[in-house]
Amino acid sequence: MDALIAFSLGLPSRRKRSSSTKKKKKKADNYFETLTTVQLKDMCKAGKLKQSGTKAELCQRLLEHEFIRPFIWCTQNQLKAELKEQMLVQSGSKYEQILRLIHHKYGTGQVKRAATDTVTDESGETKQVLKKRKINPKPETMYTRIEKKIKSVQQKKYQTNQGSKRHACDVFDMLETLMDEYCVKSDALKNDPMLAFRVAKAGWSAIYDFWQYFERLGYASREAQKALALLQFILFKVKETGLLSKDDVEEMVVVLENSYACFKDYGLHRGPSLKEGVSITDEPPLNFYGSNFYAKYDYLNDDKNMIEETIRIIMEDYDPKSRPKGKNKSLECDIRGFCALNGIPYPPNKK
Repeated sequence: MDALIAFSLGLPSRRKRSSSTKKKKKKADNYFETLTTVQLKDMCKAGKLKQSGTKAELCQRLLEHEFIRPFIWCTQNQLKAELKEQMLVQSGSKYEQILRLIHHKYGTGQVKRAATDTVTDESGETKQVLKKRKINPKPETMYTRIEKKIKSVQQKKYQTNQGSKRHACDVFDMLETLMDEYCVKSDALKNDPMLAFRVAKAGWSAIYDFWQYFERLGYASREAQKALALLQFILFKVKETGLLSKDDVEEMVVVLENSYACFKDYGLHRGPSLKEGVSITDEPPLNFYGSNFYAKYDYLNDDKNMIEETIRIIMEDYDPKSRPKGKNKSLECDIRGFCALNGIPYPPNKK
């Protein structure tokens, strides 16, 4: 109405410009361009560089610096590794991590150091080492953390085409990492094998219980194989103790059978077998990028059913034909994906 009145009176229209006429922001060429001028000046000050000039001049000054320039390509995990090596606090944003390393290098500002312990080595010399974080493994904690990670599929980072491919990978990565942390590194396998067994079982139970939240599972084959390989190592160690009861074995077998019922539609149960002359008790495959996993398993023959092999570690006479089939949740998973794609609430409202 206002626009019509303005037109009839010969006045300029107040119609808003379309968003297409707005200038698009120029993409940053490097990480330093994403920082504010104040942050750039702080970096220059920490590196004993000149602080005057425009933002472009400050960026160029940092890019020409031999020590600071490589940080533009570093990920936060790489920066954390460097901070850990220097025994510095690893928390904070990428900017804070870089600034901390520059302060440490040039002795400018107060550097936050990580908590350390004084130890004496074999030669009798004392040195500082990072304090080991106390790990208190609990099955409930394991279950809850895996549950939250699975349900994080609703986060923005998993809503893109590439992000949705990473969700299942990240879940199995976390499962492997937590089994390593709670069962192996915490020495639970040595001090309390049954606790390690219950923790591992809780993690795999969560995978099955919340299976319907997964998306694009076919991309997580390698991560699932690594998690299964570490589970094999844990079960073998627990079995050696002779503490497993029939009920414990049956509960774990049911969890794995249910997992197999879901895994088989995506080929996640398929994997390599151990190489000849290699024992499952050898050094376990502890991390995704480590070489231990690939050194132990033969990828020229990767069509083995890893879940059945895992079950036979604790139940040698296992015969899948004589046992009830696990419940397959893949259809439920597909229905949820269809509902999400078409804007239909899931689960549907029951009247």
